[in-house]
Amino acid sequence: MYQRNGIWYLRIQRNNKRITVSTGTTSREEAEAFAQRMAIPAQGLQEREAIRKLQQRLIATLSDQADAIKLATIPIGQLYPLFRESKNRRPVGTRTLASYEGQFNQFAKFMAARHPEIRNLRDVSQTVADEYIEWRQKHGKSASSLNKDMNLFAYAWTLLGPRYGLEYNPWTKDKMARAKCRQIRREPLTRDEFERVWRLASTWERCFMGLNYLAGYSLIDITIMRWDSIDLPRKWISINRHKSGIPENVPIPDRLADILAVWRRESAPCNEYVFPDQIRMLKPDHDTERLSRHFSRLFELAGIKTYIIVNGRRYPYKTFHSGRHSLATNMMAAGVHPFLIRETLGHSVMATTMHYTHIGEAQIRAALNAAAGTVLPAPSRY
Repeated sequence: MYQRNGIWYLRIQRNNKRITVSTGTTSREEAEAFAQRMAIPAQGLQEREAIRKLQQRLIATLSDQADAIKLATIPIGQLYPLFRESKNRRPVGTRTLASYEGQFNQFAKFMAARHPEIRNLRDVSQTVADEYIEWRQKHGKSASSLNKDMNLFAYAWTLLGPRYGLEYNPWTKDKMARAKCRQIRREPLTRDEFERVWRLASTWERCFMGLNYLAGYSLIDITIMRWDSIDLPRKWISINRHKSGIPENVPIPDRLADILAVWRRESAPCNEYVFPDQIRMLKPDHDTERLSRHFSRLFELAGIKTYIIVNGRRYPYKTFHSGRHSLATNMMAAGVHPFLIRETLGHSVMATTMHYTHIGEAQIRAALNAAAGTVLPAPSRY
């Protein structure tokens, strides 16, 4: 409130707008009474708004409590549907969701066989969780698979806990130690190995290898590829990554476009899929095991070792998937920025891309020589 030319004025802030109102009086007492009368309706509006928000919070709280009560009647087998329908779940592709479903179903089968008396998720204790991981380990699961189970269940309990009353999470790292993994990475194919396989491959096998080795597509992405997603004149492929579900538009090299053009002429042009015969080799849930074994046999015919044995356990060494490792390694050796390699391979995090790159002795030596050249003076000539 302020005075101008003897008249008192009110300055009111409402809805982010400043309004000036004249009281029409020169008396301060009358002006203050006028201001009091103006404030009463505004205070009433604020009180009504506060009551409305309080009612909304109360309804939401009662809804959460009702959901928590409902959970007592939901069997453990409903863990995956609850996880899948959660709005706060991080987005993943269909293949990853299918893998999650298999992990949840395996846990539900274990609970039904070993602990039929436990039907509520809140009754899963630390002892039961430890017993499940030990049971999986006895059935030959690797340390990496065990860690994936524990991480997924820990995430599911954390995600659903606030809404469904899961107060105790037995899967977190502070309660359950993760298994130590022996890092056995697939090795990239050398140029000589790739040429040996190429000479033995048929036309469709060469298309698969070209899309994998030259463009970085995974086996499942290649198998379900459609002709309407390939623009041969522009040398462009539009595809949704099966694992992540992320749509991408990726250019392809000229050599790969020529290979696909040859396959288009040899195959039936009316087919919807690029590889209609090979898509029938997929198992339910788009499992590529049969196709992967087919290419492993082709690699072995070319004299390439496809697996190694460490401590009596068999690990993949050079398989069809090694083409993605080869592409990442070759791009890194050519000086391509890691961000572009990540975009080409369709990775969501850079750490995965770095796992795919294999640095050789020649690259390390060249880097050391380049670093030495910037520090040490040039050798004197005699």
